[in-house]
Amino acid sequence: GASHVLVERVGLHNILYDPEQEHLIVPSALHGIATIPGDRPMELGPYMKETGLPSPVVTGSFGNHGDLWIGTMTELRRYDRYTFAPLPVYAPGFRGEPLPEGLTGSLTPLSPDSLLIGGTNGLFHASLDEKGAIRSVSRLLSDMALGNVSFSGVFPLEDGSLVLNMARGFLRYRLGENRLQWLRASDGAPDYRPYLGCQYHADSLAILPGSLGPLLFEPEKLSFDVPPRR
Repeated sequence: GASHVLVERVGLHNILYDPEQEHLIVPSALHGIATIPGDRPMELGPYMKETGLPSPVVTGSFGNHGDLWIGTMTELRRYDRYTFAPLPVYAPGFRGEPLPEGLTGSLTPLSPDSLLIGGTNGLFHASLDEKGAIRSVSRLLSDMALGNVSFSGVFPLEDGSLVLNMARGFLRYRLGENRLQWLRASDGAPDYRPYLGCQYHADSLAILPGSLGPLLFEPEKLSFDVPPRR
């Protein structure tokens, strides 16, 4: 349909729905960021705002401070959710090393002062200030520990652990621990070849698009009780 044509035309990996304003948010490095009202045709032109995104958009997520996080092939950007004016990614008193340059495949707010960032350089935890900017960053898992990292979804579970989806399969991980529980295709996980940056999560159901079709599953019900690899 029209949405499929739209995705092909602007090279998108993520379209966000804003329930507050009942419209779609369409980030694209080719043009900028567009908002499309729900009762209008799927055409970008009348609704596009230039933002100077540096490279193709991989993922996007709403923050908890009226902001919009955008991950690209090279860096992380942040905008006002309503006006799309650029906002600072890092707080004035930022401590430590900034995020290394590279693809950002997932952005998952865990709380008003916490953001999980996954990409080709590994998995990072960002501590946010009262305005939503990053005040410090810590690397949780390196790309060496994860292999070929291509996050397409991060899903918090009720017990505080996380289910991460990537090209190698599903990974269960608890913040601050070194134990990694894998569920790969060879363990019975479906191999649907996930797209980067695409996910939808409502209640207990998660939907991940892939080149072999969409995958519907319930993160809480995934079983990681598989025999250890030798």
